[in-house]
Amino acid sequence: MEEDLYTLVLMAQKGDKVSLETILEIFSPVLNKQIKMVDLNEQEDLLQNLKEILIDKTLSFDTDYSPDFLNFKVLQKNK
Repeated sequence: MEEDLYTLVLMAQKGDKVSLETILEIFSPVLNKQIKMVDLNEQEDLLQNLKEILIDKTLSFDTDYSPDFLNFKVLQKNK
């Protein structure tokens, strides 16, 4: 069964390495696009840094406060 991103984050925070790897795979196209913006010699280092940031943000994401659709709608209305 394919998990949604929120569920993957919850599972990764509980130590599920497969979920964390899946999150990295989901964001892989975005990361690969970003590294193309720097010199070829710097791409590997940048990719590693971006993956580390993604892992850190995933593991520290506050899942207790995740806005639902109604909160999102209110936030958009106040802009």
